[in-house]
Amino acid sequence: MYVTVNPPSVVVELISEERASRCISRIDLLNKIREEILWHDQLTKRLTLCQFSPELPAWWKPGEHDKDLLIGAAK
Repeated sequence: MYVTVNPPSVVVELISEERASRCISRIDLLNKIREEILWHDQLTKRLTLCQFSPELPAWWKPGEHDKDLLIGAAK
């Protein structure tokens, strides 16, 4: 089902409640990264606790790239 909104050239597709809920959860997570995590006074100390995981690429530097990932997600 589609809903037309003003201006008439904009058509919005309805989504399920589950999909909308997942989308809102992702938005909440990104807001938390942007507003809380990147400004936390213990962030640098906590990033030193990051450990390498076999699921990450070999070039990944724990802590350093984790912070870069948070900054990128915040953008």
